[in-house]
Amino acid sequence: MRSLPGLGTSHLSAGSISSTLLVDSERAWVTYEDLELSTDDFAQVGEEFARTGAERSGPVGGGTGRLARQRALVGYATAWFSTHRS
Repeated sequence: MRSLPGLGTSHLSAGSISSTLLVDSERAWVTYEDLELSTDDFAQVGEEFARTGAERSGPVGGGTGRLARQRALVGYATAWFSTHRS
């Protein structure tokens, strides 16, 4: 189990991924280890961030667009994950 600052360890696990990559200038099928991140709580973080008043929303096409400063959202999410994830 790996750990990244602000993410804890319960939401991280190693997983094998396969894809084509260039190896010595040749395309090859390669299997490698990568992190699998849980996104189960992303909607909750977004909803709580919206309640801070730091985003604007409005109609875009047939849906609703949400506009926020990325730095503010990332800072909020980092702090939120540190508090709510083990």
